[in-house]
Amino acid sequence: LNYMLGCNYVEAEEVGTGEERLLLSLQAIEAEKMKPRYCGLAVQVLNILGILWAGREDNNKALEYMKSSEQLYNEYSTATEVAPFTIRDMIVHEDQFTPEDERQALFESHHTHTLFYLAQVYGKLEMSMESAEYCYVTLKRQLETKQYDQIEWSLNCATLAQYYLTVHDYLSARYCLGKVACIHTNPWISSSSPCVLLLHSMSSLCLQLVQTKLQVKLS
Repeated sequence: LNYMLGCNYVEAEEVGTGEERLLLSLQAIEAEKMKPRYCGLAVQVLNILGILWAGREDNNKALEYMKSSEQLYNEYSTATEVAPFTIRDMIVHEDQFTPEDERQALFESHHTHTLFYLAQVYGKLEMSMESAEYCYVTLKRQLETKQYDQIEWSLNCATLAQYYLTVHDYLSARYCLGKVACIHTNPWISSSSPCVLLLHSMSSLCLQLVQTKLQVKLS
């Protein structure tokens, strides 16, 4: 109940009251957050609290919540293969529970968001290497699960390649640009958009330049 009220308050821009409710929901399940019934809820609350503090430009506090969310996901995933309950599962009868595979997919999606937020927060803290690492993992997970916007994903991947170029990591830059250049070959992606075609052309050209630099470096 506190979680739902907290989310409602946050959406109504009553952030202070929303935060109080979210903290109460987190405190109520602290001792049981490693159980399937509560782990998914805890991960979501930690993510929301991290976002709230990032919005206040207290990125160190935001980082604490995001890292806690990441740690909880890792510990739970190591301890059990049982997919955590969804919020809906906590308020419906057992015969109406979300199927196991859908619960797991949702849990993985929440974790991908955690990694995305961590990339953003590290960027705000001017910790470029850490930001790039989390950005890379986020993009990789999105590609594997096919849950992303093709233009946004391509732009983010190209931006990451640009970072790798600034630190002379040509292998990583080539990998990122290669993914952007070949994204249109995936049969489930519609690449008729002018933006996608432009990205493909630009990334192909940049990829050729990177390969040239890499050859020079290795020679």
